[in-house]
Amino acid sequence: MRIGNVFDIKDVKYAIVESNGNLSIMRYEDQEPVTLKDIGLMPDSREPFTAVILNGKLIHKNLKIMHIDEKWLKKQLNLKGISDFKDVMYAAVNKNKQIYIDVFKDNLSDNEKTPF
Repeated sequence: MRIGNVFDIKDVKYAIVESNGNLSIMRYEDQEPVTLKDIGLMPDSREPFTAVILNGKLIHKNLKIMHIDEKWLKKQLNLKGISDFKDVMYAAVNKNKQIYIDVFKDNLSDNEKTPF
């Protein structure tokens, strides 16, 4: 039961040993872990990032996949004081157009690198 994060048998409403030897546990409703949805909070959606620059080189296929062009990407880099793709070790974008940038010469603070 500990593997299933149940440390008190009184929390278990029903348990069964499966044919593969695993233990399936159903807790009493009031013993279930609370989720953000349970307390009425909905966090911003997290979207995976797709690399668009790697070792100073554009990944054109990924630009197309993310529906962005070189002009948009260049503007984002310029906002961070980066004038050339070749200065970027890694850059990635998600579908919300958040961007992560890491340069070879690390003059950016952590706040400037992380998505905004």
